[in-house]
Amino acid sequence: MDKIICGSAIEMLGNLGSNVELVLQTGSYDISDILLPYDQNVFFADTNIGPYGDRELIVRNISNLCLVGDGNVFVTNKYRYANVITFIGCENISLNGISFGHSPEMGGCRGGVLVFKDCQNITISGCTLFGCGTIGLSVINSRQVVFNAGRITKCNSELIYLDDSEACTFENVEMIENETRSIVILHSDDISFKSCNIIRNVVSEWSSPNDPLFYIGNSSGTIVFHASNTIDFPRDQLVNVSERLVVTE
Repeated sequence: MDKIICGSAIEMLGNLGSNVELVLQTGSYDISDILLPYDQNVFFADTNIGPYGDRELIVRNISNLCLVGDGNVFVTNKYRYANVITFIGCENISLNGISFGHSPEMGGCRGGVLVFKDCQNITISGCTLFGCGTIGLSVINSRQVVFNAGRITKCNSELIYLDDSEACTFENVEMIENETRSIVILHSDDISFKSCNIIRNVVSEWSSPNDPLFYIGNSSGTIVFHASNTIDFPRDQLVNVSERLVVTE
């Protein structure tokens, strides 16, 4: 695996690919208006949403990619109706010590942070997903996803969305100061939450204060919620379908 040190958004995007470790130097990486040469694997797609048609970064069919920061690296997109990065058909992706989000304004309507579709073997460690407007992390038809020692903040629709996925682990993740406390899990199995802090979240005007933390679809398998997790609202509002959630020590 090649190791490349990057100090700008242009350098980062220009070196995205398979079998590479990109070490991002301290600073902000605004990817909003970067112009890229034609590449079927790394490109910007027009969302056709919002007043101008916002653009989001697509990373497709990439394997063995590491993005590494020192905890003071910010990868941002100014376009509010776009996800910050969408990964499609990727495997062996590692994101470490990076904050991802919308800046200077929070996302709106459709502006999520990280999306993984048809992916496997994903590790997100020590990362913050912020200012998304809608969903912090979306995992769709993906396998073996680990999110640890990170944070989700400033969401207003869902903290996490899982659909048709399995073997996903969330450990030591802080979900704090969001305008939602909703985690949606559909058609998924072998999902685990351990030592997570889910605190100081408020319910937006679009939600009911009685909505549960977990909305689990009937077609889902085992969802494990360890007693080491911390929540600051009544346990009777934990889940919509109790038999789908296993609370364990």
